[in-house]
Amino acid sequence: MKPEAKSVEIFDYTAFKHVLVDTTGRKLTTGLFEELADPASAIKPVFRLSDWRTTYVQLSDPTEYVAALVLLGNWEHWQALLTSTPFMVHLEQWRREVEVKVRSEAIIELVKQSKNTKGTMAAKWLAEAGFVARDKRTKKGREDSDAAERESKSKVAEDAKRLGIRAVK
Repeated sequence: MKPEAKSVEIFDYTAFKHVLVDTTGRKLTTGLFEELADPASAIKPVFRLSDWRTTYVQLSDPTEYVAALVLLGNWEHWQALLTSTPFMVHLEQWRREVEVKVRSEAIIELVKQSKNTKGTMAAKWLAEAGFVARDKRTKKGREDSDAAERESKSKVAEDAKRLGIRAVK
């Protein structure tokens, strides 16, 4: 059964702007979240990362546009958040979770399609384990990477010999 499309409510950025920016009008980033805010700051956090994670994963929007509007109500402010390293540590985990969730849902759909008479390609993809991540570099890319690694090891060995240090293998 395919999940029903849910209507989402966009966060009213204008109504809450007074708690989303500081007194000089700069967009808050880490100060928005209880877990990341400076306890000595006069700025009171308005969000919890755990709440955002739940919503972000439920939305499963790889473009993050819908997530930006639902969670924050403003694309520009979302872009400011993306410059915050402490926030990005969490967002990168959420992104990986969404990627796996989207892939999982797609594979479930392919399993269903493979059972139909017109699902030959889906069945073949499943039978060949197309869902397993593979090295997508070209043969030339792999060769270049291997050559660069060999050259790097050679330079390290040369430097070690020149400095009279025994190279570790």
